[in-house]
Amino acid sequence: IWIRLKENICFICLCMTGFPPSKSEWTRGLSWGSLRWTALLRSALWLCMVRVSFREAAPTVRGWHTRTLLFVLDYVPNASAEAIDQTGEEFFRVLRNAHPLVPVVFVEDPIFPHSAFDNAILKEINEKNAAQKRLFRKLRRSGERRIYYVGAEGMIGDDGEATVDGIHFTDLGAVRYVEHILPVVRKALHKTE
Repeated sequence: IWIRLKENICFICLCMTGFPPSKSEWTRGLSWGSLRWTALLRSALWLCMVRVSFREAAPTVRGWHTRTLLFVLDYVPNASAEAIDQTGEEFFRVLRNAHPLVPVVFVEDPIFPHSAFDNAILKEINEKNAAQKRLFRKLRRSGERRIYYVGAEGMIGDDGEATVDGIHFTDLGAVRYVEHILPVVRKALHKTE
């Protein structure tokens, strides 16, 4: 799901459902996730995933309360640390208010291999991941449950084979990414049964 909360700030997450979307959901702009890692995750779990693009968050998430099993918040690569600090909790509250019992998995930005040679990229990744971790901890301290965290350590390996251009995953990178987040996703789904 891409949700725009403020001008030029988008957050991305996946909505995992137990069923294919209805015809009315298709006409509102839903489409199957087509990214390689989402396809791998969908296959590993035998669940449908929906990827959505909307301008308003609340109408998007309210309609799925009977079918949404999990949200995976994988927005860190496309956000800044400042955006996460400023609007991350607001974004979470939109999801939580619409789906109070649905687990939410927060995912860090992968530590890309070229960051070993590019201090600016490493600093940016570390700042974004720190912001994500601060948000998660703040939510935990406020009493939020059914939230899970996937750290970047070991996410895609450090051999340089996980990306085609330093950022976008190769097939191997997608497999490693899914293998890294899958245990947490399974744990989150298991706790909802």
